[in-house]
Amino acid sequence: MLPHPIRAILPLLFLLSLPACGGGEKEATGETGGITITTPLVVETAEGSVASFPTAGESGEATPAEGVDFSFGPLDERQAFSFVSDLVAFGPHPPGSEALTEVRRYLRDRLEEFGIPVLSDRFIADTPIGPIEMENLIGVIPGKRSDLLLIGSHFDTKRFEDFTFVGANDGCSSTGLLLEIGRVLAVTQPPWTIWLVFFDGEEAFVSWSETDSRYGSRHLVERLQGEGALSGIRALLLIDMIGDANLGIRKEGLSTPSLVAETWGVADSLGYGDFFLPGYLFVEDDHTPFLDAGIPAIDIIDFRYGPGENSNAYWHTEQDTLDKLSPESLGIVGDTLLHLLPRLFSSSSLDTTPPW
Repeated sequence: MLPHPIRAILPLLFLLSLPACGGGEKEATGETGGITITTPLVVETAEGSVASFPTAGESGEATPAEGVDFSFGPLDERQAFSFVSDLVAFGPHPPGSEALTEVRRYLRDRLEEFGIPVLSDRFIADTPIGPIEMENLIGVIPGKRSDLLLIGSHFDTKRFEDFTFVGANDGCSSTGLLLEIGRVLAVTQPPWTIWLVFFDGEEAFVSWSETDSRYGSRHLVERLQGEGALSGIRALLLIDMIGDANLGIRKEGLSTPSLVAETWGVADSLGYGDFFLPGYLFVEDDHTPFLDAGIPAIDIIDFRYGPGENSNAYWHTEQDTLDKLSPESLGIVGDTLLHLLPRLFSSSSLDTTPPW
């Protein structure tokens, strides 16, 4: 993820000071260059066979689930933290590495233990360091309708040559929480089908740009767009960097305003107002390819990660380690997300007008 350049034209009222970043970032154009589709979207069975799997539901407006009756069990923040700890133990796992292959196997194994079928979305990404095979994973929780709600996280860590970067918060925290959300939802039948999307290749290899970043999310949008399936997606809920023990999530300003309002309303109703803060920041992340395609999306991200309220000193450094995280932070974000779902299921549409 990277701070977004549109901040420069916004009133200072909406801004927080953001860390300086390398050049190369641009306004989103909706292009999905640098990606080649190599395999169909499939679900792999335990026996190793491959079967086709439907990709999306009906087009048009969603039909709200009248009198939504959707219950779920409690989220276990300690279990979520255990998943995060397991992921950190793999060490650095940038795209194309053997470590990421092991992480992917771990994710698939956990999802299958929960009884969740897993879609495999493989492709070759054209990166500044050469072609790299990547693979998104999608856990599918069938709903009563074929409308799709996506909950996503990137599971790669950024590649660094000069130090060891395990990405405890940036990559592992949201991925571990997404696994725990999957465990909770696996025994439910939601009104809409839920995809748990684990995005490969979110991080840039050289310098963040439209073509060097968000490889997995850009690819998935391109694929579904080509298959005429985007209209079945009602929203994307993206989580990133949500494990900081000093949790303080500000509103991400590129996100769909109605989703932001609903999320902050749920958090406040649960007593989490001290952690879901009123200020804004603007971040390019795996949600922006969906926004560019007209899909409502929110990025729930705590982009202040360091000692002190406004520090980001741990981001993309060797200090992004497990000791900086807490189970309580994972629990706060996970609980908010789960309680957000019934509100979304009862909505007929989401306003996609940006706040700027």
